[in-house]
Amino acid sequence: MLSDHIHWKDTGIGSLQVRVTPKASANRVRIEDRTEGPFVRVDVTVAPEDAKANKQVIKLLAKELGLPNTDPCDYSRPYESR
Repeated sequence: MLSDHIHWKDTGIGSLQVRVTPKASANRVRIEDRTEGPFVRVDVTVAPEDAKANKQVIKLLAKELGLPNTDPCDYSRPYESR
């Protein structure tokens, strides 16, 4: 379950580290088993331009976690790329 991969701080703030693949063949959230531990991967069909891919990632993760994609949480924090 995706919510099992959220890292919670004592302040009640959670973070989820994901790897995003833009221009994929399908929109999906999946958890890969790796030797270093489970890894969350988000595939989106849109290109990484004008924040379209970021918006699609937020939409997919919100749906997977059962949250509205207009949730007041800070989803707009700058994203770090590899």
